[in-house]
Amino acid sequence: MQISKIVLYKDSEHRRIVPLAKGKVNIIVGDSKTGKSALIDIVDYCLGGGSCHIASGVIRENVYWFAVEVDFGQDTSLLARQNPDIKQVSSVSEMFLAKVQDDYLPAYDDIYPNTNVEAVRLF
Repeated sequence: MQISKIVLYKDSEHRRIVPLAKGKVNIIVGDSKTGKSALIDIVDYCLGGGSCHIASGVIRENVYWFAVEVDFGQDTSLLARQNPDIKQVSSVSEMFLAKVQDDYLPAYDDIYPNTNVEAVRLF
């Protein structure tokens, strides 16, 4: 299993993709307070972490869905989890899981709760 993308969905017009090179060590650099450390918390949350540890600030204020694209060799899936701030809770148990084909990521309007954290952990 390898994470190939981290995707942040704000709305139907705004999506940020952080591509990661497969089979290589990825080094993310940038100025202080630009979200590098938040990437680890986003991955943890999308892989079924207990609660959302993504720091409050610009990312939490502007993202509706956090997502990771996970490559399993022959299959690639997108795991997405809603920002808990939307519902004013510490975490959201509902998630979105879908196979990704031909490097096509679903649009914001195509993401909806279709599974839960427990099922993703088993997956």
